[in-house]
Amino acid sequence: MHILGGVTVALVFFVIDDYAIPYVPRVRRFLPFILAVFAVGLLWEYFEVWAGVATQPNYWQDTIGDLVMDLVGGSIGYIVATRIRTLEV
Repeated sequence: MHILGGVTVALVFFVIDDYAIPYVPRVRRFLPFILAVFAVGLLWEYFEVWAGVATQPNYWQDTIGDLVMDLVGGSIGYIVATRIRTLEV
């Protein structure tokens, strides 16, 4: 689920980027997308703490794994979005 969430967040930010930011070289664009995915992942983990899900004994290990999966999904989403964009040109 976290990989799928990361892909979705990256694709959403990619669409937002198309409408809001003028062209920036792709190398510089990767970091903002990954940071956005990481921020959404952190917000989700905070929500889990607020909702009381964080009562498991190994919650921190689960959180780290979730954030890593978010970043993997965000990377996949970024790669897919850049490939789609190159096909449109």
